[in-house]
Amino acid sequence: MTDPSGSTTGREHAGAERPLPEGWTVVTLQESDLDDVLAIEAASFSNPWTRDMFLRELANAGVSYGYVLRGPDGRAAAFCTVWVIVDEVHINNLAVDPAWRGHGLGQALLEFILRLWSDLGAERATLEVRRSNETAVSLYAKLGFTVAGIRREYYTEPVEDALIPWMFLAPRRPALAERVAAVQIGWADLLRRRALWATCCGQFGANYAWYFLLSWLPSYLVKERHFSLSAMAVWAAAPYLLMAMTSLGGGILADRLIVRGASAIRVRQGFVCMGLLVTAFLLPLVLIPRIEWALAGLLIACFTYGIYASNLWALSQTLAGAR
Repeated sequence: MTDPSGSTTGREHAGAERPLPEGWTVVTLQESDLDDVLAIEAASFSNPWTRDMFLRELANAGVSYGYVLRGPDGRAAAFCTVWVIVDEVHINNLAVDPAWRGHGLGQALLEFILRLWSDLGAERATLEVRRSNETAVSLYAKLGFTVAGIRREYYTEPVEDALIPWMFLAPRRPALAERVAAVQIGWADLLRRRALWATCCGQFGANYAWYFLLSWLPSYLVKERHFSLSAMAVWAAAPYLLMAMTSLGGGILADRLIVRGASAIRVRQGFVCMGLLVTAFLLPLVLIPRIEWALAGLLIACFTYGIYASNLWALSQTLAGAR
């Protein structure tokens, strides 16, 4: 896992404004910690993460980070996993060993993480929490989070709404400036990245679909297919409605898969690649002589284009990583 603090010795983190209790340390989560973490997870949640889910988080370097709070005896007492995308910290999981609850360890660990990422330039933090989890809701309010939304029936086992608290952090600009100055990515390094070429090629191909819909389709329907202006308006507008619906649905579905443990990069790549490839295959069907098949191909192509668009910018941010 990438060390985000820039001031560590081994796995132990330093630099928090208010020190942890004597003998307590925060270390980056590694595979060797998973037995302890899984025990805490199973004791804390009705639908706990599996070992494979945690391993996928560990493999998602540059986006996913995990932290373990260890007591004087060296055993894990609490842990927290987060995603960091651009300047936003998303808290995925926070749990405390039942034997240590009521000692403020969850608050201490979360404060440590928020200070750490604030110093590194993060400006916002968010999470989801069960509406009925009054202890957690109270903790987040105490730390300065404000509930900004609700996700209906977000949780399973049992089904329950999720509250969405947000918090604006106050990054230390000198520390952020030092961090940015230390990161130097030249053109040669940039051009060697497959993610850049894949993103550019995908955007290049997708822009042809937009060009077709915006400039060519209306005149094609009127001049070549002999549609009336009113009929052309309906059939030229229908693709946008489909794209809006599938873009919203695709984004929600992708987020749910990621929350349940799927790799963020793989999920978003899958949506983007599948949507764009199917669009490229079906869009030319608008040229076939039979109008029913041509319109069906057009609508299905736009349906899948919405799936592509639903994760395009999220994927670009994910591929960029924390830097």
